[in-house]
Parts: sequence; C-alpha cells; structure tokens
Amino acid sequence: TEINICSGLQKEFQGKIQIFRPTNENDFYTENLTSNTVCIVALPNYFKYSDLENFIQGFIPCYIRYFKNIDKNCFLVILKFETLEESSSFYKKFNGKLFNEYEPEICHVMFLGKIQCMINGIYTSLDDITTVEKDKAKMENKEIKDFELPNCPVCLERLDLSISGVLTIQCNHSFHCNCLFSWNDLTCPVCRYSYSREGLKCSECDIDTDLWACLICGNLGCGRYNNGHANKHFKEFDHFFSLELNTKRVWDYVSDNYVHRIVQSINEGKLVQVDGNIEKAEDIKNEYENLLIAQMESQRIFYESKIKDFKKKIYKKIKILKKKYKTQKKIKKEIQNNLNVQTDLQTKNTILSNENNRLLEKNQKFITEIKSKDILITKLQRSVNEMTNKIEKDKFSLKEMQDEIKELYFHIEKGETLKKEMVGGSLIIRKGKKHTSYKKL
Repeated sequence: TEINICSGLQKEFQGKIQIFRPTNENDFYTENLTSNTVCIVALPNYFKYSDLENFIQGFIPCYIRYFKNIDKNCFLVILKFETLEESSSFYKKFNGKLFNEYEPEICHVMFLGKIQCMINGIYTSLDDITTVEKDKAKMENKEIKDFELPNCPVCLERLDLSISGVLTIQCNHSFHCNCLFSWNDLTCPVCRYSYSREGLKCSECDIDTDLWACLICGNLGCGRYNNGHANKHFKEFDHFFSLELNTKRVWDYVSDNYVHRIVQSINEGKLVQVDGNIEKAEDIKNEYENLLIAQMESQRIFYESKIKDFKKKIYKKIKILKKKYKTQKKIKKEIQNNLNVQTDLQTKNTILSNENNRLLEKNQKFITEIKSKDILITKLQRSVNEMTNKIEKDKFSLKEMQDEIKELYFHIEKGETLKKEMVGGSLIIRKGKKHTSYKKL
C-alpha cells in the first residue's frame, strides 16, 4: 500500500510511504525489532496538537513530524522515541484504539524502517532537522561547518533533540512539543497557517468554494453567487463585516464595498473602518517592531536568569522534599514493622487466649470429675464403715454362736459320757432329801 504525503505550505516535501504487511504478526514483539520510530497512519484533521498530547498521555517522543495525506483529509504523524521499549509499548497500547468515544476512527500505528528524501541528489534522513542544512553546506563549500541550532519561536530556547522533544507541523515550522501543546490556537504561532483550512465548508449548504467568514462570530457562509448564506447571516444578526477566505479582503455590508483596513474601537470595542493616509501607522508599527527586536535578547537574558533562579529554588525544594520523603519513608517502614510486630503479638495473644480457655475448660472438667469422685469416695467410705460395723456385729454373733456350739458340743459329750457310765449301774433315791446317788455296778 502507498500513501501520498506532503509537508509545507509550498509542498516542500512530497513523497510516498510504502506499507508492508508482516508475514508473522509476532514479529512486532520479537527481539528483531530495530526501529524506535513509529507513525500514526491516519490522524483525523480535527485533532489539535493538544488533543494529540492528551491522547498519547504518558509517552514523550523526542521528535514528532506532521505530514498531509494528499488523497484523504487526514494527517500522517511520525513519532520518534529514545528507546525500542518505548516505541514497542506505544504500539501495543495505541494500535487499534479509538481516538475518542464519539468518533469511529481507529488509531493505526506502524513501525517505520527507514525514511529518506532526496535534496540536490543527496539522500538524507527526514527526521533530522540539521541534516538538510549540513548537506547544502557540503554542496556549496565542500565541508560541513558548525551549525547553529534554530530557536523555538514560542520560548526562544534552542531546538535540541537530545534535550527536549521537537514537533514539526504541516507548514515545516518546528517547536518544542510542550510549547506547541500549550498553544491552544489551531494556527501556527509563526505563519498563522491552519492545518484544518482545507476542510472548511458553508455552515448551511456544505459548499467549500467562495466562502465568507463573519468577523463578529466566525460563521462561515457561501457568497451571493452561490446560495448567499453569508448575506443571509448579515440580515439575520446585523454582523456588518465579513472576510473573503480566498482573497483575505473584508466586505462591509452597510457601505456595500470592501474595507481597506479594520481596527477595533477603543471606546466600544467594535470593528470600524480606517480611511486616509496610513504612513503614520506604518511608522509606528515599524518603530514598535524594531523596539521589540531590540528588547527581545535582553528579555531572553532576563527570563533565563529568572528561570535559573526558579530552577535553583525548585532544586532546593526537591532536595528538601526528597529528604522529607526519605524520613517519611523510614518512619513509615518503622510504623509498618511495629504494625507487623503488633499483628504478630495479637496473633500470639489470640492463640494463647484460646489455649488458656481450653485449659480452663479442661481444669473445670477435672474439678467437676474430682468433686464427683469425692462424692463417690464419701459414699464408698460410708458403705465401707457400714460394712465394717456389720462385719463386727457378724463377728460378735459368730463368736456367740461358736460359744454356744462349744457348750452344745460339751453337753453332748457329757451326755454321751454319762450315758456310758449309766449302763449297768443303779439309781438310788433317798427320801427326805432330794438327793440322788448313782452307783455303778
């Protein structure tokens, strides 16, 4: 695929960019990646520089270059990063991402292998600001002399790629990225070129030729030879002055002719016509420009000293803040350690408390068991005492019975003996006395 591009008001650069599809999509993420330059193929024309900054927030390219796509109403933007990691991260994050939530355009990011342009038969890299001038010096003087870096038209500092990012816009004017991003206007700070000029249309009928811009409210309308919407706007809102975009001349609808010059009234702030000789105004303008040029260097020196003083103060504050940060970090670490120790102690305390509760429950069980055993022992002791008393009683009764048995045995034995003695004997009973005598025969 080929894309026709151009850059500059007079199309100083023209060329084609060839886009090749890789055989393997994983090639973008391998170690063979050798390009730290990427490009956004189709940036919408409504994207301002500040919009691009907000879109790529978090990435700071060292060089940005705008090119106009001739075939489509969009831009091709080249971004060069310091390292391969930054370009790879940029590709992974923004390739296939929507520019915003309200428009269907998708950001297409591609890696650039090589960009060259030919000037006077010499190939030179397009992303180097100083190369073209050095090549011209080589052609003329056959040697390269020291080249003074250009200044940024906004902050008047040097445009050094090794220090800050450089952005080259459609009209080939270069600025620091931060300086141009802070410029809220759509036009170039140097030549007032508006890169979205080609997309202007009539606000009523979308005609893009013979356009007139109202100097009061900025409304765009077509001329009286088309649909006459500019004249209709004057009749509706009484805005007297309108600018023809092709010739940059101002038309006064009240006097029905062109106005030579328009200035702003000091008293009422309205746009009025200046007639007559303007030599005095031109002299004042030239004097003011000469004074401005004379004072510019002194202002630069003055503001550079202010910036140095401010940087010193900032460095001191940063040093103090770093010291405070280290102290706070140390205190935070100590607090974290104390919190960890406290957490460990609380954990151990919880464990010990659970163990203590377990031991108390176990002790309570032991006490209950001991009490029950004491009651049982008391009952058993009582039973033993009762049994002992009963045994003693039984022993006493047994002894009495044994004595009785002995006496019984004795009487039995005596009876047997007496019976034996009475065999063959006679029994004599005497009167008067109860006495009986026994005589053996």
